[in-house]
Amino acid sequence: MIKKQLLNLMDNKTIKIGVAIIVRNTEIFMESLMSNLSWVDEIYLYDDNSSDKTVEFAKKYTQVPLTIEKSANKKPVFGRGEIVVRNNVINTAFEKLECDVLILIDGDELISPLLKDLIIDKISGDDYDSICFTTWHLYKKDKYLHFWETKINNVNLIDPHTRVIKKNKKFEKLFNDGSHPIINPTEKTYCTNGPFHFHLKYYKLSPYPNYALHFLPERIAEKDLYHYIKKLPFKLPNEVENSLEKINWTKYNKLNTDYYKYYKSERKLSSSVKENLIHPKDKLL
Repeated sequence: MIKKQLLNLMDNKTIKIGVAIIVRNTEIFMESLMSNLSWVDEIYLYDDNSSDKTVEFAKKYTQVPLTIEKSANKKPVFGRGEIVVRNNVINTAFEKLECDVLILIDGDELISPLLKDLIIDKISGDDYDSICFTTWHLYKKDKYLHFWETKINNVNLIDPHTRVIKKNKKFEKLFNDGSHPIINPTEKTYCTNGPFHFHLKYYKLSPYPNYALHFLPERIAEKDLYHYIKKLPFKLPNEVENSLEKINWTKYNKLNTDYYKYYKSERKLSSSVKENLIHPKDKLL
């Protein structure tokens, strides 16, 4: 135990943890997002032509060095190739931050500081080059939306994403339309169902429309979620709960969401609950 603690302390001094974030009109989340990342070393933020105070708030609430790049293309990421943009962001972030490990986040997500110890323990050596974890789509503080079950490296996961990477990882398409791009896990990907990755777009108070879950309406009512709402299997980490409380949901009842029209995923509202529990990658097998 003492030897492991000493190794962790050594790794903590040498491993540099960076974060890459893609944002567009997510002013509502910026205080919670940036304050929740005080434990990383540096942040690269790619602004997809926000028209609100997203960038201003990112600068205001960051507690670590922040590099900002604004897209030179007026067309949103969804309209010009999400996979290409995401991979360019990965390459640029590694170059500008000169980090050893990169955490990938969207503007409507929270990453628990508990992830730092996991990164130091698992990815600072040579055994693993990435971490894949369950995405907890929060509906309330103690509940989440449960869909897309799968198993990777013998670990049961729910809508998993590989979001902690070393260099030379890239996004690939999951669906033919290019939506839901993923970084495919390998045998060197550490998988966990732990309390690390929280998505806020489907929170009960969220004013955002549903653009990605093709088996649910664009404007989701609670009755539509009857079969998918489950209790979190753990208490929300304190830092995540505190960050969640910083969001003033009622202030943002009108949002600029016109760029979702570029998202082409076809709705299949007639699909069964059983079908929606299966992760799309497993349907291709």
